[in-house]
Amino acid sequence: MEEQLLLQPQLQQQQQQQQQQQQQEQQQQQEQQQQQQEQDQQEQKQEQQEQEQQQKQDEVAADLTEGADSFSGTYEGSSITSEATTHTSSDYASSENSDSDSTALSLSDFSIASIKPGKIGPVSVATTESIGSPWKPTEPKSAPMEQEEPSIEPDELTEPVSAPARLTEAGDEKSCFSTLMDKDDNFWLGHLRLYKAELLEAIDDPSKIEQFREFFVDREPDSTSGSRNFSGILELFEVNTTRETALDLFWTAVCGNREAMDRLLMLASKSNKDLLDEIYEDIPPQSLEYYYKLFNEDPYRMDKITATLEPALLCQAFRDPEYQFITAKVMQMMETMSK
Repeated sequence: MEEQLLLQPQLQQQQQQQQQQQQQEQQQQQEQQQQQQEQDQQEQKQEQQEQEQQQKQDEVAADLTEGADSFSGTYEGSSITSEATTHTSSDYASSENSDSDSTALSLSDFSIASIKPGKIGPVSVATTESIGSPWKPTEPKSAPMEQEEPSIEPDELTEPVSAPARLTEAGDEKSCFSTLMDKDDNFWLGHLRLYKAELLEAIDDPSKIEQFREFFVDREPDSTSGSRNFSGILELFEVNTTRETALDLFWTAVCGNREAMDRLLMLASKSNKDLLDEIYEDIPPQSLEYYYKLFNEDPYRMDKITATLEPALLCQAFRDPEYQFITAKVMQMMETMSK
């Protein structure tokens, strides 16, 4: 009997501890349930916001795609199709003997609104000596404009040549690549488009895109005409999930414009000091023969692979051994772009 009396307080204490433990477990379960409910509510709210944001982005992208789709119709390798005057070598020669020079071109709605043939950015002139490029800029001539357009006037101009330059120069095959880069805008732009990944690395801030406003239809803040290209690209660029789409649309708008690509090259060469050396690395004459066809003579317009997102399948379709060097080079660059 005495032992039971002695054990009774211990039993009561154990019962109290068990009750406290049960209460704590119940409280923890309630807290977990409450946290789960809050988490579910947050996920539902976040999912709703993402759906609204995706819907908005789809609307913007749909407007932008209308402009980008016209690229395949207006760009056929040789140059961007212009509804205004086409400048040739003879036109340029005759313009030197008159006060009337080239006028601003009005191009298709998807991209460029103002361009002066042969205009190059400061990087092209400043780096010619260091990289051995044969560019010889001449003093700019003042040209009367039919209508005033906001643009950045270059310090120097190069002679525009719309017709392809000869592939071989008499007695000077070593300088053939440099000659093509200097005189053939189609070849220069096509060659530069293979460096899409390296060039777009320079566009890492909305302010960089702002420097290309003049090349878009809606370049003016109060513009109500044309597509929403520029403002839409800026809007997509500011969202991390759609930044790649914005860069692709930006590239589509500028990759056929020498002035815009010169400016992009200037930005890219500031951060990538080796880029100019890579771009102007000489190509052996035997390989250059087929490389030139890629931009000027190939009836399959193989140059279009440089303006698409997935050129790998197109490269695989070219089984002719003559294209092996070029397709391998493009595939290698695609691997670089995907990293």
